[in-house]
Amino acid sequence: MIGTAPAWVSLSREPIRFLVIADAEDGDAVTAAMLAASAGGAIAHGATQRAWTGKDFKKICEKAASIAGAYRAPGK
Repeated sequence: MIGTAPAWVSLSREPIRFLVIADAEDGDAVTAAMLAASAGGAIAHGATQRAWTGKDFKKICEKAASIAGAYRAPGK
């Protein structure tokens, strides 16, 4: 994590692979920058991934645990 708002973008297309790590106020800002670079032709076949802080991901895991019992797989 850089600063307080982690965001990272991993681009992997053969034969070139690279990773961009960016610090932004929110993930939307990073996505907008990547879309602008793609629109300008600098990046093709790009992908963005969101990163969470450990604290935020712990909240997500706790929420998942609290609703896991209510989940029913399709067809069951």
